[in-house]
Amino acid sequence: MKKFSEWAMALLFSGTLLVLMAATILLPKERYSYYENRNLSAFPEISVESIANGKVFGELETMFCDYAAWRTAALRAVTWCDLNLFHRPVVNEVVVTPDALLEELYTMPDTAEDIVREADAVAADNAALRDQIEAYGGYYCYLAVPCQYAYYEDAYPAYLENRAAYTAAERAALREAMEARGIAYVDMGEIFDAEGHLPEFSSKVDNHYGLRGAYVTYRAAAERLRAPRSRGGDGRDLLRAAQSLHGLAHAQAARPARQR
Repeated sequence: MKKFSEWAMALLFSGTLLVLMAATILLPKERYSYYENRNLSAFPEISVESIANGKVFGELETMFCDYAAWRTAALRAVTWCDLNLFHRPVVNEVVVTPDALLEELYTMPDTAEDIVREADAVAADNAALRDQIEAYGGYYCYLAVPCQYAYYEDAYPAYLENRAAYTAAERAALREAMEARGIAYVDMGEIFDAEGHLPEFSSKVDNHYGLRGAYVTYRAAAERLRAPRSRGGDGRDLLRAAQSLHGLAHAQAARPARQR
C-alpha cells in the first residue's frame, strides 16, 4: 500500500508538471502583463559571454516564468489573498492604505553632498537649454511638480519609509542651484500647498496629475510666461514636461518672442 501511494504521488507530480509544460508551450502568448503594467520578457540573446557568465540562464528562467501557463490567474489569486486574508501593508511593491495606493519606497543612499551635486548637474543642463532658447528670442521657465509619493508623503504608514526628509533637501538644493544660474523656477509643491494641498491635485492610484492639479499647473505656467511680456511675445506657448531628479516631475516652458 505504501509503495502504491508513492507511485501515485510520483505520477501525480509528474503529470502536473507535464500538463503545465504543455500548456505553457501550446497556449497563446501575450507580450504584455496588464496587471503588472509591463512588457513580458523577450527571448534572451545567446552568446559565448552570456553562457560563460551564466546571465543567459537567469534570463531564460525569467522568460519561462513570465509565460508560464495560467500565470495571470495565479497572480490575481495571490494578490487577493495578500489583500483580503493576510492584509499585508505592501502588495506587489504597492503600499496599500485606506485612501491611496502608493509606490513602495526605499531609503535613499545619497548624502547631502550627493543631493547638491545632482541638483547642480540638473541646473547646469537647464542653463544650457535656457541659453539656447534665449539665443533665438525665447523665454525659458522650469516648473517642478511633485510626483505622487512626494505629494502624499504623509499618507505612508509610520513604520514605512516616506522619504520626506530627502525630498525637502532635494527641493531646497534644486531651487538654490536654479536661482544661482538665473533660471526662472516655479515650485508647484509650494503652489499646491498654498491652494490647500487638495487631493484633487494628484492621483491616489498612480503618478499622474489630478485634473485640478493639471489646471493649476497650467495656470501657473501661463502666468509665468505672461510675466516677461515687456520683452515681447506673440502668445504662442510651448509647454514641455519631463521626469527627472528623484521625487519630482519637472516641466519646462518656453515661449517664442515676437518677430520684429
